[in-house]
Amino acid sequence: MLSPARPGLRCAHVGTLAAVLMAGSAMLARGADHRDSPRITNNIGTLGNLDILDVYVFQSPQNRNNSVMIMTVSTDAGVISPAFFNSDGHYEFKIVGPDSVTPIATYQFAFTVPGAGLRQGYMVTRIDNAGPRVIAQGNTNKAVNVRGGGKVQAGLFDDPFFFDLLAFNRFKARALAGDPGAANEFLKRSGATTGANIPNNFFGGFNCMAIVLEVPSAQLQSSKNNPNIGVWARTLLPDGSQFDRMGRPGINTVAVPDQFKDAFNSGAPETDAGLRPIASEELRLLFWTSNDVRTQQVGILLPDVLTYNTRSKSGFLNGRRLADDVIDAELNLLSAGAVTTDDVSNDSVFRSTFPYLGTPNPKAPARR
Repeated sequence: MLSPARPGLRCAHVGTLAAVLMAGSAMLARGADHRDSPRITNNIGTLGNLDILDVYVFQSPQNRNNSVMIMTVSTDAGVISPAFFNSDGHYEFKIVGPDSVTPIATYQFAFTVPGAGLRQGYMVTRIDNAGPRVIAQGNTNKAVNVRGGGKVQAGLFDDPFFFDLLAFNRFKARALAGDPGAANEFLKRSGATTGANIPNNFFGGFNCMAIVLEVPSAQLQSSKNNPNIGVWARTLLPDGSQFDRMGRPGINTVAVPDQFKDAFNSGAPETDAGLRPIASEELRLLFWTSNDVRTQQVGILLPDVLTYNTRSKSGFLNGRRLADDVIDAELNLLSAGAVTTDDVSNDSVFRSTFPYLGTPNPKAPARR
């Protein structure tokens, strides 16, 4: 945490911070959304494949008229969480209008029980004003075509997220304890510095389960002339109740106190405005920002929907691409320039063609 003598410097960055938060996220406590609430952590070995880790939305690098949506689930798949999809639950991409509320379409995924080699069959259903219709069927780890255009693939991949989680956890503990030197957890990175913290990508070598869906952008828009949409994802338990949800990275992990995290995951963007006072207080404890700054922040963070212009190929301020380093930008802005990076770079080798994610890593040791 920075010294409280610097509030004026923070305020000078409010406009820039607002722009970044509008499209991205807050800083992370357990990862983008990895294990973000008690009921997820307490059931990670059995229901961890319903734990949403990250959501990505970007213009297809192969076809500018298509958009790609990716949902990753299952922290350290095959070690901490299952290396297969939940066959009793469901996975959904929710597409909403630019108001972040008005529904446009839902893409729902259902999987069969794992067979030999954990292979699963799956079905993709689009639900909109015309009703539900199956648009694709296939088996995990193989790409199949989508009716109406595009492709889909679901299976095991390299986890694309990268972040020095350990340094951030130390920073958060010191910040909440009122330590003005908490930022040194990121500033002391040189081996020649006494007490230096060596950068560490906590998620390096992790695998995840992922759903990659590419479709014509026109199918996501409310009208031909309006390219602005919102995207969020959710997972459902067998009884149809919502288990986890995510739009922007880190909203639940950072802006919501622990006692409200399960309730947040059961909620929906249309009711998020009621959480703004709670989120504001949590951000005050972490970053010592003024009430005006926090009011602006939570007004952008909630409702929790990832905003996206289908006609733009830029990232982060427009959806989220796989290689976007959201952590560096957020550290820089939320610390008013005192911390510019966590010194961790992307370790994944992304593909330039569908399904874009990297191939799975050899089984990594558990880091709980």
